[in-house]
Amino acid sequence: MRFLPLTVLIFALALQSASAQEPAAEIAVHHLDGWETVLPSGTLQPQPDIIAVDGGFAVAAASFVAQGARLDSTWLRYDPVSGNWSKYEFPQAEQALLDLNEELLTLLDISDLVPDDPRIKYQLVDAGRKLAFLIPDVEFYEGLGLYTTVLIIDPARKNAKGNYVWYCQGPPNAELVVWDFPDQDMSVICNAIFHHDSDSTRTERTFAFIGRNQQSALHLISHSPDHRYWVLGEKDIFFEDPGPFYVYDRQTGLSTVMLWRLPGKLGRDFVLWLNNHTLMAKADDFILYLDMTNRTRHELLRRELALLPGDAAYKTPTLSRDGRWLVATSVDGSLFLRQIPDAPAE
Repeated sequence: MRFLPLTVLIFALALQSASAQEPAAEIAVHHLDGWETVLPSGTLQPQPDIIAVDGGFAVAAASFVAQGARLDSTWLRYDPVSGNWSKYEFPQAEQALLDLNEELLTLLDISDLVPDDPRIKYQLVDAGRKLAFLIPDVEFYEGLGLYTTVLIIDPARKNAKGNYVWYCQGPPNAELVVWDFPDQDMSVICNAIFHHDSDSTRTERTFAFIGRNQQSALHLISHSPDHRYWVLGEKDIFFEDPGPFYVYDRQTGLSTVMLWRLPGKLGRDFVLWLNNHTLMAKADDFILYLDMTNRTRHELLRRELALLPGDAAYKTPTLSRDGRWLVATSVDGSLFLRQIPDAPAE
């Protein structure tokens, strides 16, 4: 077991939990066909908070069963190469979506164009020439952080254009919902695309943009580093199983079904781009490897994930940012690690 002790009580208690297991169970864990036990049974809470970070994985201290130690950091980083644990602090990042700022509205002289609601968020779009305001729903679902209007304001021309969007779940319950592509005079917000012309803004629904005839609330989830390939998924806050997910090739105009459905909520590391045309994605019971240039698709580690104890809903696999490692939890509070093999050659 590659588990190096830290001088914190959490891991001392975790080791005590491990020693209390039956020897037969401990032996079985060590023979799970390539899986390595990082944390033994009883260490983690159900569905722990684990995030891929530079240099490994960050596990929330609150996800540990034993929380008696007072740590300087609320996160602990695990290095899969060395097996070391260390305290971790997330780097300070500038927020993309900002709170409504009365001083800004006054400075730009657009106060009369924006509703008076402190829950409104905004972001600069069109290379900073315009502002996109997310207006929360107040009619049926007040208090749920749902946005049903996007207001685009051009402060230079003092004009505003409001557009309906389909119950977009914004902060604090969702991550980035505004994508700006200034070199292409375009922004993607919720399930709508805003084309910025010289003196106006034209709106197009995402499903129409990728050439689908059926209306759906497709949201941009990720894109390749060169922006050629977009991953879009049907997001509907009224259903627990979102999907399907598409990869749209903006050069050819073709869409490829990536996954038909994905139960549960999307994590921030759902899609990992290895380069401009190759991606990996978690699909709960397997890891998807997709090469858009060669039009190849492989399902990796399905059998290996099935070997882990407990129900699939509690295995919560997490990919490392370099695509080399996978950690997965089980319902008994264990954490397992294995390397990800290269995709089979055609």
